[in-house]
Formats: sequence, structure tokens, C-alpha cells
Amino acid sequence: MNRDRTCASMRHPSPCRDKTRHLTTELSALYTNIPHEEDTDACRIALEEGRDPGTKPSPSFIYRCKKAIPTLPMAAFRRPKNLRDSLVHSSASRRDIVGSGPCNIPRCMTCTSITSSTTFTSTITRKSYNILHSLSCHSHNVIYLITCNLCNKQYVGLTSQTLRKRFNTHRFNINNDRGDAVAKHFNLPRHTISYAKITPIDQLLTADMIGLQKKETFWIHTLQTLEPQGININDQATFPITQIHKHT
Repeated sequence: MNRDRTCASMRHPSPCRDKTRHLTTELSALYTNIPHEEDTDACRIALEEGRDPGTKPSPSFIYRCKKAIPTLPMAAFRRPKNLRDSLVHSSASRRDIVGSGPCNIPRCMTCTSITSSTTFTSTITRKSYNILHSLSCHSHNVIYLITCNLCNKQYVGLTSQTLRKRFNTHRFNINNDRGDAVAKHFNLPRHTISYAKITPIDQLLTADMIGLQKKETFWIHTLQTLEPQGININDQATFPITQIHKHT
């Protein structure tokens, strides 16, 4: 008889068991260390459920299911989202801020070298220009400006990858004294990569290498970053820096 009853209970789970199963799957289970004696479990499950402040909590069903749950969980209740939570944000998103700044992604090595600003300035002409996009280390299809804080020379470059990946390449070339213009400059006497500051200054919203090259050429001429005043070298065989392209 007991066997039949056991089989029947397996075929038709009790409401208590169903409710417990529903809770353990639908609610987040958090393991919390609590003070305990020897030979006792140091962890208890905290069942968290969104509940309206005006509703009276009723965790009594947990105690009714004590046989199914030998170590009773702690019942925790959190306030559900209200209208204020949906409409008000504690801080502005990086994407909503026009200008340049760090991406703040963990382990990003470019965040310490990027400038936080809404403008950029030519060290030759002293003219300043507004940054019209929201740009960070994580931005794609950008024109960037590298400034040497030791001698104030500047370099304009482009990348269709993220700015972080491009600057990682510059960092590798500088540390290994590779032969590009930026690496040569920051391997001059007294120069180190710590003097290199990078600013994303312009962007294309779609991947277009010709468009990026036009913007790069425009800013090289506008900011006057060609050697000997700057770091750029006119050795672009596929897209020579011979004229100013209209900036859009």
C-alpha cells in the first residue's frame, strides 16, 4: 500500500512540491555564508522574489514543505521596478556623450592613454575643433590623433577596427622598435610610449576605407601633422597625401 502511495505521489506531485520546483527554477538562488556550528551546512539558499510593497509576504509555504527541503531556505523579497526606475537613469551612457573618453572595459590598456575631451587642438596652428561623435577605445571606423606630450608633435591615423586594437598595434611596434612613423618617433631619445596620448577625432558610421582615407588626408593637412612639423610621413602609395579632401 505504501508502495502504491509512493508511486501515486511520483505520478501526481503535490502542489507543495510543484510550488517549490517553480520557485527554485523561477527565482534566483543565492548562496549566503552564515555563522554555523561544526558539522552543519554553512550555506543556505536565499529565494528572491519581486513583491509589491503593499503585499504582505507569505513564506509559510516553505515551512509546509520542510520534508521536501530539509535545509529551509531564507525568503528574501525585493522591490519590483517602478516608473522612476524605468524613466530615470543614475548616469548617462558613454554612447550618449559627444566627445572622446575611455571605454572602461576591464583590462583595456588604451583607457589610460585616451584623452577625455569634446575638442582637439592642432599644436601647430593652435586651432581647436569640436568632436562631433561619441567616441571611445571601443569605437570603429575612426580617425585618431596621437599627440606626443614631450615634443608636441602629432600624428593622424585611421582604423576600421576598434581604436583599442589599433593602439595595441602601435604599442607593440613602439615596444619592439618596428619601422613605422609612430614607432620611430617614440623610440627617439628620451621618448617613451608613456608620452603618447590618443584622441579619436572623427568617425564614419559605415565601413568605407576610401571615405576614411579622405578624412585622414583632410585632418593631416588641417592639423599640419606631416613631417617635419608632425609625425606623419607622405609614403601612402595607395592613397597619396597630395590634396585636401573636403571634410564631411
